[in-house]
Amino acid sequence: MNSPHDSFKRCKLCQATTAVPTYHLAKTTIYRCSNCEFHFSDYLDGPLPPAAPTILDSNTSRYIDMRSRASIDLTAQRLALLSRCRDVQACRLLDIGAGIGRFMLAAKQQGALVEGIEPSRLRRDYALSNSALSLHPDTVESPFWQTGYREYFHVITLWDVIEHVDFPVETLLQAVNLLKPGGLLLLETPDRMALPYRLSERLYRLSNGRFNLFLDNFYSVAPYGHKQIFTRPQLVELCEHAGLQLCYLSGAYQCQTARGKNIILGATKPG
Repeated sequence: MNSPHDSFKRCKLCQATTAVPTYHLAKTTIYRCSNCEFHFSDYLDGPLPPAAPTILDSNTSRYIDMRSRASIDLTAQRLALLSRCRDVQACRLLDIGAGIGRFMLAAKQQGALVEGIEPSRLRRDYALSNSALSLHPDTVESPFWQTGYREYFHVITLWDVIEHVDFPVETLLQAVNLLKPGGLLLLETPDRMALPYRLSERLYRLSNGRFNLFLDNFYSVAPYGHKQIFTRPQLVELCEHAGLQLCYLSGAYQCQTARGKNIILGATKPG
């Protein structure tokens, strides 16, 4: 659902009321903040209605399994990054947006004590059926987490999550509430400075909006679709605003989609 957010003039990153509609796509408009250059969609999920019941039958399970095989190397890269930053053994880890639990399972096999958040009932059922992982439907801002797990986790991960949420600053602040002093947060998201995005912007401007190349692929009005794309400096700003200290920033690998390079960011909560 479209939800008013001060007519979307208020930037979702720096909070200045300097955002203007810039790219008019088929199903959404992208606002650009003239103060910090943040780009975000004018679509918000808002409170989503209860999803229709889904059935994890054998065909669906095989399809999810087939699609998930492509992420095996990605999971290994993510775990290697975590292992470089801290000892995984016995660390309490929360994976926000856990999907089918691939990363959680890999960390668990290395000795981590894992918890995961996943709004999709189908993915939760798959994780339980195939990996014996029980994922939580409650999102990070819920009292279940904010009251019961404050300053509890040694590590929190958000792999390809922050671009999907309605309000990224608020979501990250809520995640940091659950992180122990000295804890580590790992975040990954598409890079807005990747060549496909920049070419798409240029083509849009040159064609006066008639063509946008990949911009429609970067944003979505589907539930939990992409709502904002960050540059690296904006990621640093986001984490610093949440009280985190940057310890690692890298373009870690080439993503095999029009999104271009992803960024992996490590930040610590001061102890």
